Amino acid sequence: MLDLDHFLATDHRQVVRAVALGCGDGQLAAEAVEEAIVRAIETDRRGRPIDNPAAWITVVAMRWTNRWHRRRRVEAAAFSVLAPLQAGAAAGPDGDPVDIWRAVGRLPLRQRQAIVLHYLHDLDVASVAAVLGVSSGTVKTALARGRQHLHAALADSTEIDEPPLLSTLPAPPAVGVSPAVPTSEVPHAQ
Repeated sequence: MLDLDHFLATDHRQVVRAVALGCGDGQLAAEAVEEAIVRAIETDRRGRPIDNPAAWITVVAMRWTNRWHRRRRVEAAAFSVLAPLQAGAAAGPDGDPVDIWRAVGRLPLRQRQAIVLHYLHDLDVASVAAVLGVSSGTVKTALARGRQHLHAALADSTEIDEPPLLSTLPAPPAVGVSPAVPTSEVPHAQ
């Protein structure tokens, strides 16, 4: 028997955040989780037990967002409209650095979903592949590329953002002049 009250009290918020991180859109994630909850209730009413409602609802919501994104791509191609997808960074849970969430939010969809399912939900590669409907090799590639992108993004965010003072930079050489030749010896162009 599905204990919806328990799910809403304990797991709902985390599931919405995980799906938002996976799809890059908090409103889309909330809608997907609501749809998944309805499907969980229908599944429970048909007599099929759901052992882990949080995981089941997360998987169904992630698949729902996959279909939503696929439909959007097809619509955009059909109407020749390049409607930008809102890729606002998901807000991090209390205590988590927002820079990490922003960096994950900027990953391409497949990499973002693989990272969320593998690291946040602790699913193995085979389970992530099953959730996303792709091969294990595709998941491994998405995880590797996602880690590379995150490493680069987080390394960039920890560096000092201020440019160096102009007085500390060496003067650039004159155009067409070798730095070894003093500028007094360069003939002037007429």
